[in-house]
Amino acid sequence: MCWGNSSASRPLHFAALRGGTKQQTVLTLLHRQEGATVAQATEVTSWAQHAVRNFQTGLKGRTLA
Repeated sequence: MCWGNSSASRPLHFAALRGGTKQQTVLTLLHRQEGATVAQATEVTSWAQHAVRNFQTGLKGRTLA
């Protein structure tokens, strides 16, 4: 299952995040045309699957600006 770049989701503003962080890396993956899978985010960040899903859930009600 692919998540990110959904037409129903709000645009994410992550310019205020420090560069080089794992959160910034996941957000960059999500902004790609094809989005990202949990497996891709897990591989890149070395986070557990549940940590990636928790991060995704935290983005729903939050604007990163």
